Amino acid sequence: MKWKIALAAVFVGIAGTYFYMTDAQAPTTASAARTAAQKTEGSSEAHEHGNDHPHDHDAPAKPMPRVDMPLNAQAGAVLQQFDRLRSMVPGDAAIALGRQLEAGMTPENAAGYVQALLKADNPAVERSAMAALARSAGSEQILALAGEYSVLPPDSRGRILQTLENVSNPAAVDGLTSIVAADTTEKRSALVMSALYGIANIGTMDSVQYLLGQLSPGKADLALMALERVHTPQGIEIIRAAGDGSKDADGIPPAYRAALTRIAASAGKS
Repeated sequence: MKWKIALAAVFVGIAGTYFYMTDAQAPTTASAARTAAQKTEGSSEAHEHGNDHPHDHDAPAKPMPRVDMPLNAQAGAVLQQFDRLRSMVPGDAAIALGRQLEAGMTPENAAGYVQALLKADNPAVERSAMAALARSAGSEQILALAGEYSVLPPDSRGRILQTLENVSNPAAVDGLTSIVAADTTEKRSALVMSALYGIANIGTMDSVQYLLGQLSPGKADLALMALERVHTPQGIEIIRAAGDGSKDADGIPPAYRAALTRIAASAGKS
């Protein structure tokens, strides 16, 4: 009888050891950005952002210089149109005017769009101004918005962040990179992260190469997160080539190249 009890104890011990080791060795799920950042930088925890709520950085934004954008006659006319939109009852007429404003931004009237967004107290006005700036803003308008970011009440800053993230005009790249360059703190602000996302959204050769150039210790986790948002065929191909070790990727450490390959493969499936 004693030998049976001893044998049972051995089996219990072996089973306990097996389950303990299985739990301890369970694989963790991580994005390509987080995995590469931890491997190369030795970071215990990479910055994380949700796809729908990318403004989780709580680091205060470094104030940007305010940009003076005088209102000329064309900008004044645009503001009158936004005032008209503000007073309209929701319906087909308001939708038509909103779409007209979204498609009507030019360098001559751009200051009116910036002012409309900054002072918007109406959802239709805010939506149309954001859409127009995201589509057509150049570097001057981007820097003007960034200069007002710290001045706005916290609950109004999201409109600037969303605009920066959705920028699609290649002429805005210099303004976006200036925002990134102005903040060299270790924990980047939501303003900087939105600028990186905007650079990714543009997706041109220059903008993607800029993000690849950010793949260095202290910057790589955020750059990889931005690269995950590149959606243009040209941008995805550049990321794929960098992951494969193209001549333009000579300065990219191998751990980052593996992450780039995964990013390009994932983008190709979406």
